[in-house]
Amino acid sequence: MKKEALKDCKIVFSNVIPLNDNVEAHPMWKKAEELDATCSTETDASVTHVISRNHCTTKSKRRNLNQVEIRAF
Repeated sequence: MKKEALKDCKIVFSNVIPLNDNVEAHPMWKKAEELDATCSTETDASVTHVISRNHCTTKSKRRNLNQVEIRAF
């Protein structure tokens, strides 16, 4: 089902949502949660995907070491 498309995904946005914005109110964060993802502002071992404007961000590099999916746009 579309509702559960991102079930079991833990997503971190890197260089996508401005630091001083309310991340939980951002449209991309809300859409990910609508699709059943868990979103986080910090990387840790449970993160499965990093959504980034640039694959060279600190969060992207940190998670890439653990073979996490990096999606740059």
